[in-house]
Amino acid sequence: MSTGSATPGPVCRVGLVVYPGFKTLEATGPLSVLRYANEHLRAAGQAGGYEVTVMAPEPGHVPSDTLMTLDATAPLPEGDLPGTVFVAGAAGIEAALEREAALVSWCRRNAPRTDRFAALCTGSFFLAAAGLLDGKTAATHWNYADRLRQIFPQVTVDADAIFLRHGNLWTSAGVTAAIDLSLAFVEQDYGRDIALRVARRARHGDVSQASGRAVAVLDHADGADGGRLGDGRHPNVAQPEPRPADDGRGHGRPRRDEPAQLYPRVHRRTGCVADGVA
Repeated sequence: MSTGSATPGPVCRVGLVVYPGFKTLEATGPLSVLRYANEHLRAAGQAGGYEVTVMAPEPGHVPSDTLMTLDATAPLPEGDLPGTVFVAGAAGIEAALEREAALVSWCRRNAPRTDRFAALCTGSFFLAAAGLLDGKTAATHWNYADRLRQIFPQVTVDADAIFLRHGNLWTSAGVTAAIDLSLAFVEQDYGRDIALRVARRARHGDVSQASGRAVAVLDHADGADGGRLGDGRHPNVAQPEPRPADDGRGHGRPRRDEPAQLYPRVHRRTGCVADGVA
C-alpha cells in the first residue's frame, strides 16, 4: 500500500453511539464531516465513502443535551460490528455511567474487536469504566480531566492532547475535537486531498482556519510511552518531521495550542483497509 496517498477503497461502516444526554456537537460534528467526505469523494469520482448508523442501548428518538434528538435506528450490535465506532460524551457523564451500565459492558466486549473505537470527550469515561484504558494515556474534555483521574487512577490523563491513540482505541478532547478526530480518520481512509477539502468546508473555506489538529500527525497521536512512537508503528508510515513546538512533554500528539497549519504528511489508511491491518 502506498505511503504517498490513500487509494480508493471499500465503503467504511461507521457506528455512532448515543444515549440520553449525549453532547449534540459530538454527534453532529462527525456526522457532518463524514457526509462532506462522501460528497467530495463522489465529486472526485472516487469509490468508497462512509455508511453511518446511529446506534443506542435503546433505539429510537434519543434526547441530547440540547433540544435536539437523534433517531437511533439500531441497537448496540454484538455480531457484525462497524469498522469504526464513535461514542459521544455527556456533560453529566457520571450519571450516564450509572445509567448506561450496559453500554460500559458493551464497550468492554466489543471495543477490542473494532478497527477504530473512538471515545469522544467524556466518552473516555466509558472506556475507562470498561477497564480498557488501564495503564494507558487518555484525552478528555479539559474540565473533566481531574475527575477522570480521580475516578480511574489507573488511567493517565493528558488534559492538553486533542486526541490520543492506543492501538485501535482513540480518545479525544472536548466537543469540537470530535471534528478534528473525524477529519484525521478521513485522511487515513481517503487521503490528504479529500481531508483538506472537507476541512476547508468545515472551517468555512479558509485553509488557514483549518488548524494543525484538523489533519493531524496521526502516528504522533500514540499515547503509549509518553506519546512517542514505539515498536508498533506501521512499517510503511512516513517518519514524522520535527516540529518547533515539540518540547519533550508535547511530543507525540496534537495539542490545544498548536499554530494554525496543516501538517504536510499523509498517513497509512486504517480502519477499513482491505487487508485488515489496523
